[in-house]
Amino acid sequence: MHFLNELSRRLQILLVLFLSVNGFAQVNKGGELKFGVDFARFQGPKGYTYLELYFAISRDQIEHQLVGKTYEGKYDIEINLFRGDSLAMTKSLSNRDEVKSLDEIRRGQSLYELATLFVQGGKYRLWIKLRDLGNQKVGWVEFDLLIKPFSTNELDISDLQLGLQVTKDSAKSKFVKNGYRIIPNPTAMYGGDWSNLYYYTEIYNLRPVTDGTDSTYTVEVVLKDNTGKVLKSLPTKTRSRKAGSLVELGEVNVGFQTSDVKEIEVKVIDNSISRSVSVGKKFFVYRPQRVSSSSTSEPGTDQSSADEFHGMLEKELNEQFDYARYLATKDEKKLFKRLDLGGKKNFMTSFWANRDYDPGTVFNEFKHEYLQRVSIANSRYHSGSNKPGWRTDQGRVFILYGEPDRTDRFPGTKNNYQIWRYDSIEGGVEFVFVDVRGFGELRLVHSTKRGEIYDAQWTTRYAR
Repeated sequence: MHFLNELSRRLQILLVLFLSVNGFAQVNKGGELKFGVDFARFQGPKGYTYLELYFAISRDQIEHQLVGKTYEGKYDIEINLFRGDSLAMTKSLSNRDEVKSLDEIRRGQSLYELATLFVQGGKYRLWIKLRDLGNQKVGWVEFDLLIKPFSTNELDISDLQLGLQVTKDSAKSKFVKNGYRIIPNPTAMYGGDWSNLYYYTEIYNLRPVTDGTDSTYTVEVVLKDNTGKVLKSLPTKTRSRKAGSLVELGEVNVGFQTSDVKEIEVKVIDNSISRSVSVGKKFFVYRPQRVSSSSTSEPGTDQSSADEFHGMLEKELNEQFDYARYLATKDEKKLFKRLDLGGKKNFMTSFWANRDYDPGTVFNEFKHEYLQRVSIANSRYHSGSNKPGWRTDQGRVFILYGEPDRTDRFPGTKNNYQIWRYDSIEGGVEFVFVDVRGFGELRLVHSTKRGEIYDAQWTTRYAR
């Protein structure tokens, strides 16, 4: 796709620029393999800093060799941390990427990795090497790193971690912390296919709640251009604090911005003592070029979609239409069944083009947002019967209406059930999901949304 190919070509340039604009000079690099790297510093135990290193590796750079009936690409990452002329710490990690066919590997795809180190305060130099274990090709990056100790008693805040996706998750994984799965964005590049910037940070040492004092804290988030001018302010959030250390995370759409270096800044105010801390991080916005008046494409045609569907087999096209089925009209469903291979390719291109928010750009924002919700639904709502998440009732509602404003859970009742509430739809609506069969799949039994299933007696049937 247009944006992903552009991302792949610019990866190494962006690495140097990213480190430079965030205050880290003397970036050195070399070798044949290119990869993105980022880091974030969090409070660790007993005066140590918990350092996370994030990597994005272009998948098509790794040589995949046939092993049995699958193709495997193996690689390792070596991390050396120097303090002065001495090697303070070393760490390595190895992994493999497995595919059934080499056709699954396309330019622009990335493999994500994460490594963690516990480091004391001081000035360091990081040297990181990526090695393809198949052909022994390598690439390396070297840059300075300053570790400042976190305060143990004053209000403090961690670095910002930038992400491509953040979802609630309780599984054991290197990408999960404090109940959230965070897919990192080591290139710090957004726009195009990735127009939503996700951020994560940790707040430390909020004052204990005492009688007569304000028990709230406030979070302010702004986007700035490279001159420091505020481009966008997110709604201020004031909450009651439940602990001295808390997590702050969120999402902001940055796809509308012009191509350039930007900055996101998060400010936290402890209202009990009127003290604040803030943290910022640079990122990049890539704005897809607009379709010129001389283009041979029809107005509103997403050229990346046309290219994407052109190379698909009929089975793949049927799957793509299944994902979009919640949007399709009855006539569109009937028409798609009657089409041959070429007709289905043209149909899918037109289907998404007709729903494009901004036909003047090459990138289809609506399509991306919809398919991103499908991906989240698959990871979050898959049922015990192996039904993919997007086919479940919860998945369908999430895909069509997004994240609920509030979720009420009732796990200890006759039937496990949840109520999702949306404040901005039709003046406020709710969806009730019940584990009707007791197998873990929550089914929609009642909703106040027009056009959805309605059952005023649902509490009698399931909640008593």
